[in-house]
Amino acid sequence: MEVFNGNKLLSFKIDFKQINEFSHTYKSHRDLINGIEKKEFKTIIDFNMNPNMGNYQYNHFIYSIADKFFFDEYCHILDKKDALTFLFFLTDGFEKRLRILEYLSSNQSLLQIKLLDDILLHGDNEDFICKTIIDFSIKLELWQQFISFYLEYPSRYPQLFKPLSKAIIQLDAKIMDLLLNGIGINKFISNESKKALNSCFLNIQKDEIQKYCLETLSLRWLNFIDSSRDYFGSIVLTDIIDLVVVYIRDFQDKKVIIREIELILYNLEEIDNKWFIDRLEYSNYFYKLMTKLFVYGFAIEKYNLYDLKEKISFICSGNSVLKNEKSFQNKTTLQLFEEHITNKVRSWERSEPRSEPFVEQARSG
Repeated sequence: MEVFNGNKLLSFKIDFKQINEFSHTYKSHRDLINGIEKKEFKTIIDFNMNPNMGNYQYNHFIYSIADKFFFDEYCHILDKKDALTFLFFLTDGFEKRLRILEYLSSNQSLLQIKLLDDILLHGDNEDFICKTIIDFSIKLELWQQFISFYLEYPSRYPQLFKPLSKAIIQLDAKIMDLLLNGIGINKFISNESKKALNSCFLNIQKDEIQKYCLETLSLRWLNFIDSSRDYFGSIVLTDIIDLVVVYIRDFQDKKVIIREIELILYNLEEIDNKWFIDRLEYSNYFYKLMTKLFVYGFAIEKYNLYDLKEKISFICSGNSVLKNEKSFQNKTTLQLFEEHITNKVRSWERSEPRSEPFVEQARSG
């Protein structure tokens, strides 16, 4: 006698023969299936057919019965289903889903995507988040989708990033590179995204890995600054500016820092002797130099480079572009330099805990 016919009870299929292939419904269903099969995080996370399809109570009933009489077989049947059917019959509730996860193989990653979203929105379990991230990193396609979804806007899931700092020290070098190159860099700044990224990279417990991560991001930042042709109406504050500052202050050689600052100052002094196509190109070049000078300026107190500090103050005080600059993102370039570089009277203390130098100034001495 067959007690549980899972293949019949857990059966769902969209009959595309019954849908006009030129209709929106046909296209949306196809896109849904393709997105799930490609492990697109957004498609899987947003998938919730229970309220619309009327199967919420049915799934709850099946789970309750299976939980008491044939839970192993129930999970085994679910694991054999195609991705769409699996999600369609997946019960609600984090604890219930977590219990099912232990029995899965084929559809394990689908459920992990759902569970990770549940935790990030409604819970707090750093160990679970860390382990899930590591599991995702094992499969290239899954890892790329993870990066694409979670690193595009770090501010959406800030609690992801501290556990990421624990996971990152366990990643393969190539996998780590994909992560580092997946972090968006643009001329705008979001304090929420900046704090999220800081909570990851400033909490990495292995210095050599932290140095590699910060160096990679700093080189990407420098390439962005050098190659950008956008209009800059002030210095450029990106979401990773704190990470660039920490790399320069903590890991770059003093001689390199001095050389870079002196080169920037020389180019600023000679800027009026250069030829530019128009005022826009001039402004772009000028603010690129000022942006670099700003981040390197955070190392002045650490190495007592007071002669360079005086030169920076002179550049700032005598520049007509800076004096006429309009406030951008709350503070002008002059205000930022005065607050963080030229008027600071603090001594560097290497023993201070790693934090957010641009936000809280905790490591600036």
